[in-house]
Amino acid sequence: MSSLKQIRLAQKVLSGRRESFSNSRVLAKDIERCERSIVTLQAELEAVNKKHQGRRTTREDIAYLTDLLACANRKLTWEKHMASLQKRTPAILDEINSVRTDPNSPPPEETDAQMLQACRGCRPRWNGCRASNPNNQVMTPFRYSHRVTMPNGTMGNHIYYAPVPGFVGSGARRTLRQSGKPLLVWQGEGVIFPVIECRLRYRYPARYDDVLAIDTWLTVLHGVRMTFSYRISNQENQLVLEGEPPMFAPV
Repeated sequence: MSSLKQIRLAQKVLSGRRESFSNSRVLAKDIERCERSIVTLQAELEAVNKKHQGRRTTREDIAYLTDLLACANRKLTWEKHMASLQKRTPAILDEINSVRTDPNSPPPEETDAQMLQACRGCRPRWNGCRASNPNNQVMTPFRYSHRVTMPNGTMGNHIYYAPVPGFVGSGARRTLRQSGKPLLVWQGEGVIFPVIECRLRYRYPARYDDVLAIDTWLTVLHGVRMTFSYRISNQENQLVLEGEPPMFAPV
């Protein structure tokens, strides 16, 4: 006759198996959703590039950047889902394997077969989903490096705040160049880019001779406004600065 303690232990084991199996099914559905999303995104990106071939006017360039930005925003959503899966997938697969190989309470053959099938279905699809990341196909953050020099510094061996907007502005100009149309070309067509807003959040001091990684990316393209977001980190990957705009109003 089983004791109350043994019954509770058996109930706990059974509950753990059910939870693991449920987690594996949810994981499989999430991976499938990411697969569909990236296939759709790649198809949309190809359609955008095909649609906007042979651009000749500034209006056509803006239309292309608008469509490209829509793809980039969908890619950011996909990347958030992938980041969540990146954290959950190994833990869930390890959990299932631990339940299957538990020497003290091995699962019934039918349950074991279901868990094994779940593992075999999730792992290759997860690897395939990661391999499908179109990092170089959609507008992604543009990065360039800057070494902090003496003129950038101030007393206390940290960077003076005033040069920072220049770093960010340089990133915005380089991002435009990466998009296929440098700032000089826009200016040659009579378009200028006055900055109408800039927000800075200083997180950590940058010091003399630090090598800063400056990431800039286009986040909003609406009407006559272009909004760039950015972040700056040092060689130890510490976040130095982040923020929204500068916001440009091409006129």
